[in-house]
Amino acid sequence: RCWLVAGFLGAALMTRVPNLSAQSPPPTTANGKTSAAVVAIQEPNPTSPEELITAINQLVVFQELELAKRYAASLGQIDLQSENLAALGETIGSLPLLHIIGNKQLDQKGRDNCQKILDALIAKRTSPERLARLAREATSDDPRKRQHAITDLRVAGPEAIVPLVAILADPRQAASRDAAVFALYQMGDQTIAPLLAVLESANEPLKASVIEVLGRLKTSRALYDILAAAHSTSEPVRAAGRAAAGRAVGTIPPVKKIKALLTAAVNDYLAGRIVQPAGIDGLTTLWRWDAANGSLTSKQVKKEVLAANTAHRIADALWQIDPSDEQSRQTVAITRLEWDKLEAGLNNPLNSTTRPFLDGLFSKNDKDTENFIDFIETVFEEALHKGYLPAAIAAAEILGGEVVDENQSADLLFRRAPQAHPLVEAAEHSNRRLRMAATQALLKMEPDLPFVGASAIAEALRFFANVEGRPHLILADRRPHRRTSMAALLKTVGYEIEAYKSGDEAFLAASKNPECEAIFLSMTLGPRSIQEVLHELRLDPRTADLPVALVVDLENRLRAEQLVEEDPLTLVFFSPRDAETA
Repeated sequence: RCWLVAGFLGAALMTRVPNLSAQSPPPTTANGKTSAAVVAIQEPNPTSPEELITAINQLVVFQELELAKRYAASLGQIDLQSENLAALGETIGSLPLLHIIGNKQLDQKGRDNCQKILDALIAKRTSPERLARLAREATSDDPRKRQHAITDLRVAGPEAIVPLVAILADPRQAASRDAAVFALYQMGDQTIAPLLAVLESANEPLKASVIEVLGRLKTSRALYDILAAAHSTSEPVRAAGRAAAGRAVGTIPPVKKIKALLTAAVNDYLAGRIVQPAGIDGLTTLWRWDAANGSLTSKQVKKEVLAANTAHRIADALWQIDPSDEQSRQTVAITRLEWDKLEAGLNNPLNSTTRPFLDGLFSKNDKDTENFIDFIETVFEEALHKGYLPAAIAAAEILGGEVVDENQSADLLFRRAPQAHPLVEAAEHSNRRLRMAATQALLKMEPDLPFVGASAIAEALRFFANVEGRPHLILADRRPHRRTSMAALLKTVGYEIEAYKSGDEAFLAASKNPECEAIFLSMTLGPRSIQEVLHELRLDPRTADLPVALVVDLENRLRAEQLVEEDPLTLVFFSPRDAETA
């Protein structure tokens, strides 16, 4: 039957190409005879897309590349009809297509046709209608049908998780719960990220089912969530968490130990000490639970957004262990502000869901304007001192909008006397966005009386009036004389300079300063090699797109040029001798 389908599709899809064996002689062995493998491949005269793709892959295996190239060129001449591509892809399979797509020695048009077939196949296999049908079959009473459906769901990828979760979330399908849990478990580690997002749901039975799946998978990526669930105030979540924790770690740690582990994890994610996976473009998939529709959604974000989202999820789980813990409540607010600010963009206002979420951190009896201002002030101060600058910027913006009368303003700014308020400290910060947010907050408060550090407002306004828009550069050179002279020269032509003696210091400064426009690195930095420093800069999403100038002398110019050969954002740069050169 397969040959009948293949023949039908071949006739419908392709324009016949001339017999290649008639155009040019087939490859021969060392003694001048045609290879038996080549004869066997050429004899059927492959001309349809399926035949050509099969022949190309066989020829590549037998290292008959020249004939494979000719077949690939013929494949590229075929005008494929889009409505039949998915069926053709099902006949061929994804692996043969991937082999040709990834072989850059083959004809580009032939590879493009394979990509078209593969795209159509993927679109068909991941269509919501097909995945919903497979999810129903995966939870049916027929064991054979279930296993086939689970296999197809696994091949379809993370999107296949969505309809299975929908079954778990629907109380009308409670009878299918165990089968859906088993199907998710059978799909393996690709379910982890979407299932962790489901834990944002308020549906306790659903969360309990998800914890069960994560526990069966025994994945370290879900360990913090499992441990938090083991001490949840929700009975079904707690029962599932204890069973999952038993599988993952054996003995469940005491609550004090779990809270310490979760707090450390939150800080590690916010500080970037836990690296998030990402593609070559620096983006990764963020899964979210859409509470309004009761379903999973996903989108591509920068790695630091995913890290902040993960920190927030863990912080929220930590707070749920003990909702009366004020420190945990503050941590939830910090992580939410960090995440929202990074996702919205540091120059953009917070999204519309941020304030309702912060309101939700207060009980009805505890939420009044004074308490909210006190809370945000504490959140701002902690974010500032821990270096979580996006959260600090967001908190400063909220403070500026919350203090609405002179009594509140006076109370906020004077109660720290004789010490200055943290907003004053932020108004003098090296980060321009934070400095601007703090200055604007202070200006909105319109204090009538002088307060400690009031001069910071005038200084900040002069700063933004005089230097706003000037390019900001970071310079690193272990030799004090050249570091000083280069900084001086660059300043004379209008640059703001931060100078450091090591690559590590320069990287840290660049990763924390979104205003940095370029980095100048001496070729002979030390103690780490310049290759390691460049590698770190390109791996971190905060610095990956920054232009880098390698400052060289004549003797190491060739080595530097070889080093930057495949990095278009890094240039070789000779140390300027005067302001005109700079």
